[in-house]
Amino acid sequence: MRRLAENNQLVSKLVNDKQDAQIDSVYEGVRDNKINKEEFLALMVDQKAIRQLERSFLQDGNWSQDEFNNIMRELDKVEAKLRRFKQVGWGQ
Repeated sequence: MRRLAENNQLVSKLVNDKQDAQIDSVYEGVRDNKINKEEFLALMVDQKAIRQLERSFLQDGNWSQDEFNNIMRELDKVEAKLRRFKQVGWGQ
């Protein structure tokens, strides 16, 4: 039981760290004029949806492998969108 709790904490930390890094990168893109207002809003809506998904997965207090895979896929999609927005750069 203790091992399961430790794994759940580790998974939650991994998910939160990845999402926090994405949010930092979004703000960096705004500061560097690589992300415009519409892109910023779209990315933040995505982040909110991921937080809601995380909360729904944690209602039972445990991460299943499917839940972890699902949320990581969502984070990867947002990461790809973020890279695309930053590469194009609206201010260029």
